[in-house]
Amino acid sequence: MEVLMIGPGKPSPQNSGLGIACYHIAQHLAEKVHLKLFSVESADELAEQETEQSRIETVNRQKLTNKQQLNADLVHLSVKSELNPYFYAGSVEIEEQYNDNIEISVQEALEDFSQKIISKSRNLDFDIIYAHDWTAIPASKQLKELSKKPFVLHIHALDYDRSGKKSNSWLFDLEREGMQKADLVIAVSKYHKNIMVKEYGISASKIKVIHHGINELKPSAYKAPFKEDIVLFCGRLSLQKGATTFIDIAEALIQKENKLRFVVVGQGELMEEMISSATEKGLMDKIHFTGFLPQEDVFAVMKASQAMVMPSLSEPFGLSALEAVSLEVPLVLSKNCGVAEVLSNVNTVTTKDAAAYATAVRALLADKKQSLKVAKENAASVKKRNWKDVSSEILSALKQV
Repeated sequence: MEVLMIGPGKPSPQNSGLGIACYHIAQHLAEKVHLKLFSVESADELAEQETEQSRIETVNRQKLTNKQQLNADLVHLSVKSELNPYFYAGSVEIEEQYNDNIEISVQEALEDFSQKIISKSRNLDFDIIYAHDWTAIPASKQLKELSKKPFVLHIHALDYDRSGKKSNSWLFDLEREGMQKADLVIAVSKYHKNIMVKEYGISASKIKVIHHGINELKPSAYKAPFKEDIVLFCGRLSLQKGATTFIDIAEALIQKENKLRFVVVGQGELMEEMISSATEKGLMDKIHFTGFLPQEDVFAVMKASQAMVMPSLSEPFGLSALEAVSLEVPLVLSKNCGVAEVLSNVNTVTTKDAAAYATAVRALLADKKQSLKVAKENAASVKKRNWKDVSSEILSALKQV
């Protein structure tokens, strides 16, 4: 089976969980099919990270007509682009004219990216188009029309999630059209499938839910320098992730319990606002911003934490929560997190109110024996959910199409 996959490239500060998911999916799919993978990075960079079990063939424009070069398990075609998969329409709350200029620039970059993919696909044989999120939609639609091959769209996040509401943006319309044109849509949770049906008007019958997975994590050596309990936020510092809410949660917690430390792992457009808010609330001696960290260091900080909070407005899945769970870290999640569907037991908060999150965190820390028991149960429930099995489910879906 020849699969043409359009993904975001290897994990980076720009594509975060999306990059992690697509990276693992690509590696395991390549064990079972001939995979031609378009990404927005240098193929040489990815090749350096590969394991010996997966063969890589770096292909440039001159090699595309050589059929022998296309027989590798994984053919990587790099397309340079400035696209950020986490952009959402109206994301910059500044002058409207400037905001409009940003959107025009993104649309132009998307068109350029799409045409490069179309151009580089002319000499490729493939049976199916397997695309990820909005940046892949325009090219996938055109390839479907040109090749008459089926198109599967794997959605990891929508404009609805990133903006926290249903919008009238061109990006929302693009996502809806992409799902309408696709022969099959893969959702990462039942929660997200319901959004596609209710907010985007997509038929439930064409949506298949395939939850994310996780491989064994390898934290770096790290010992927390604090005696206090650590409450962790881990993710993109954005509206979608409820990043600023975490500062309010920290304030609510510190009012009743001074022996706590708060760690924020990640980077994003709300970093300055969060630091400013923490300063105004007098929290800067209790809160620590790490910025972007390599994965092994993220896992180390998770392992050293006594609780992790995910106060997302809309979280299609929540891969960092799954990682924390596998390290037996107690969790408090927003009710709008798809990851709860694969956990046996977890604390969920049904309101955006910081006080409610603080109450849930206090409950975890007040009974650490019970919290650890639940954390171990959750860790056991996700151990069987690895990326190899997830990729097998995806391949079955592709074959059915």
